[in-house]
Amino acid sequence: MAGQETTQNKGVISNIPKNLRETKGEFRKITWPTRREMVAYTVVVIFTVVLMATIIWGIDVVLNFIIRLILRK
Repeated sequence: MAGQETTQNKGVISNIPKNLRETKGEFRKITWPTRREMVAYTVVVIFTVVLMATIIWGIDVVLNFIIRLILRK
């Protein structure tokens, strides 16, 4: 059992340089967004977050109002 663990660990350790080379190759394939695209994506994300927060706030206000009406009776 101990011999198998040692053999497996050596296999993992010996694969590290290969994995690093492959990772470097994959990074070269990435097409990074331009500054203009990043600004557009950021605006979309901020707009979506504000929109969702507003929707959740509206639902909270409505449910709060309904619960207060139910508890009064």
